[in-house]
Amino acid sequence: MGLGMSIFIVKDDGSLERLPAGSYNRLLQRDSNERLRRYAGKRVRCAVVIVESIERKPAAIVKSQYACLSFDSEGRLLMERDEIEARLAMETVIPGNDKHVVDAIK
Repeated sequence: MGLGMSIFIVKDDGSLERLPAGSYNRLLQRDSNERLRRYAGKRVRCAVVIVESIERKPAAIVKSQYACLSFDSEGRLLMERDEIEARLAMETVIPGNDKHVVDAIK
């Protein structure tokens, strides 16, 4: 049994685009090389989902958290109030759980 974390951007048509955790972390850390140009100048919805897996198969959604992300004209993440909340969602530790959350669902 294990936990996996996935990050999704909810597009205008309601479809989901998976955002790798590494890319998201680099955006949060203000890495000058990390940009999402397709979202330049936009505000998009984001979902962080933690899934429990049994024998490497998804079994249950343990937690989900939602935020809005704003991007500047170059596609870099703007760190406003909502973005700070999204960063906290990424760093969330599930209380009373000694399992490690990994980006295992690809």
